[in-house]
Amino acid sequence: MINKIHEPIVKKYTKNYIAIDFKKYRLNLKYRIYILKLINDYYFDYAINLIPHRYPKIADELIVICNSHKKICYVGDDININNSEYYYNKFYNEKIPYLESLKNENKKYYHIFEHEKTIYYHLCKENKFKSNIKDFYLNAFMDLKKKLTKKYNFKYVCIITDASAPFRKYPRDKWQIILNNLPKDVKIIQIGLNKFPLKHPNLIDLTGKTSLEEAMSIVMNASLVIGNETGLTHLGYLSGVPTVCILGGGHFGRFLPWDEFDDIVKCTYNKMDCFQCGWRCKYVNLKKGEVPPCIKNIKPEKVIDAINELNEKYNIF
Repeated sequence: MINKIHEPIVKKYTKNYIAIDFKKYRLNLKYRIYILKLINDYYFDYAINLIPHRYPKIADELIVICNSHKKICYVGDDININNSEYYYNKFYNEKIPYLESLKNENKKYYHIFEHEKTIYYHLCKENKFKSNIKDFYLNAFMDLKKKLTKKYNFKYVCIITDASAPFRKYPRDKWQIILNNLPKDVKIIQIGLNKFPLKHPNLIDLTGKTSLEEAMSIVMNASLVIGNETGLTHLGYLSGVPTVCILGGGHFGRFLPWDEFDDIVKCTYNKMDCFQCGWRCKYVNLKKGEVPPCIKNIKPEKVIDAINELNEKYNIF
């Protein structure tokens, strides 16, 4: 079962999937009933909820309704709630702890990779990660890169100024400082869903103008990726592209920093004692889109230093 927006990518690998329009599922009762009946007609060996935070509850609802040999989910991601059990947990056969301990004063997240190893073992009964973690991911994403159409044949830097939530966007004035410090002759391609006006002599603004497949291709063929912490930024370094990630503290350690990739992805962040808050900020109202200090107070100079460090190593410019 996949979100319909991911269908152009998934269908390059398999025809065995059910694509669901999640927005329509939430808003249209008739469509929801149709999908639930459709899923109930199939039998699955495993039904796995891959969403660590278990929100929204759509994934739980879909997995609970399906017929399967085994149902697996994560628990314990909600670090601000003592009782991490969710209503739907009772329907799962196996629950994988997401945190080392809710009592751990450091609130240390397991890296997402630790869970991917667990899930992979459930599916394949073997561990292909033992040899080289980095090579495993790079090979997988290089295979995907070959399946995507390359849109541009010139050398460029890709900047990702959007994010999954407004509060996770690095401020525009600081982005502009970064662009002011990039070489004037370098081509820069800006991607994202929403307009985010910036200036540079060679800036190509493609915000709101690309499909998911096109955006992925732009990222995977870039010489350098600079972005907020969002899926396309992660795609950069996983594809072997030198990447600078502007990293907030809400899920610090879940995806980044990642020791195995620290030579190719540089994380810039403003370390605070409230890191790993699960995006329950005590300083600003995130629901209003206010940017928390862990992101807002990252100095542009830190990002520029990270760019220069990667440039020295990979000769980007």
